[in-house]
Amino acid sequence: MQAERFVSVVGDPYVFKLRSGKVVGRFYYLVEVDDVKSVKLDPNEHQDYVWVGEAEVREGRRATGEKIEITAKEVVDLILKGFEMVKQ
Repeated sequence: MQAERFVSVVGDPYVFKLRSGKVVGRFYYLVEVDDVKSVKLDPNEHQDYVWVGEAEVREGRRATGEKIEITAKEVVDLILKGFEMVKQ
């Protein structure tokens, strides 16, 4: 997936320390993309992705009933904040 345009930062950066002692920051972005069918993830950073709507995120399930695996409540909150930003 090629990000065509970075629209905005979503939420605040998440800064944390790795076991090695290295301090890193994680940023979340709202982006526009050209081709949603060509997503390629870095296996060292991500396990999976899914395209879902706001209601599915709120329910934690796809319309098919399949559970959506999101790692933390804070990530769910950021995703929902992104949906709100798009509405504005």
